Amino acid sequence: EMFAERGVAMVELGEYKEAIEYLEKALSLDPNYAYAYNNKGRVREELKEDELAIECYDKALELDPLYTAVHRNKGLFMHERKEYENA
Repeated sequence: EMFAERGVAMVELGEYKEAIEYLEKALSLDPNYAYAYNNKGRVREELKEDELAIECYDKALELDPLYTAVHRNKGLFMHERKEYENA
């Protein structure tokens, strides 16, 4: 959890490379950590890596289908892309 929180802090600072490194470390320790996938999706979104962002959001939802933050993040992302049917 510590690595994921550091990753989120790096996102807030705009340090996306470092954020990915912390989130990857969190996922190496717990590959079923939906929170880390959600935040990794946010980073990928900021980096304009759209397909990777979607993969992260989808993985987070696979792990935790009721995780409302992921539904919100993916929905807003898909809305911005004008992919309303997938939002």
